[in-house]
Amino acid sequence: MYTKQLIHAASLAYEAHEGQADKSGKPYFSHPLAVATKVADLGYPEDYVIAAFLHDVLEDSSLDEDDLLMYDFSDDVVNALKLLAYDKKSPYMDYIRRLKDNDIARVVKLADLSHNMDMSRIPEQSDMDAHRHNMYERAYDYLLTDEDIRVRVAAAAAECEVPMELIDQEEFDGIAEQIIMEDKGCCLLDGYHEWLCFKAMQLKSGNEQE
Repeated sequence: MYTKQLIHAASLAYEAHEGQADKSGKPYFSHPLAVATKVADLGYPEDYVIAAFLHDVLEDSSLDEDDLLMYDFSDDVVNALKLLAYDKKSPYMDYIRRLKDNDIARVVKLADLSHNMDMSRIPEQSDMDAHRHNMYERAYDYLLTDEDIRVRVAAAAAECEVPMELIDQEEFDGIAEQIIMEDKGCCLLDGYHEWLCFKAMQLKSGNEQE
């Protein structure tokens, strides 16, 4: 369901980044859209999705905190966005550490890092791109929690209609490992999604035989 606040967030992000391009030359709005879509697909509440749409506006546009308050975004959203605005005078990992205790900022940053680690977005990769990927990977590992992993496995299982209680620990660990690799930009053949779909077919076949 699209609420007024969520529509405002998407529109504001689109306007704020109009005319900007990402590293591949595509319209920049495709990035916050991808981040917000990932956060929504993982099942997080609306404030998380709103923050995902707006996560770069304080850093990369002329908008300021007063502009955000004018749209009546919650204090939780505005506080997260202030944390997500990276001051390039500060060491990057110091910035990342400040996000750790704010759940909205942390979750949004994980989705942001995942999209930024997708090297397929950059047709001609340089040594700087590889260095940036390594920096993003360290940040991702620092911010990731056991609960984030559970949320990712649960979302994948729900998509394939496999009940979480039917996934044992070994299976969970295997799915989690592949999801994390995928989040870091590794392309997997015969990955967890195919396996979950196969398990769903087995479960369905077993139910039909009863």
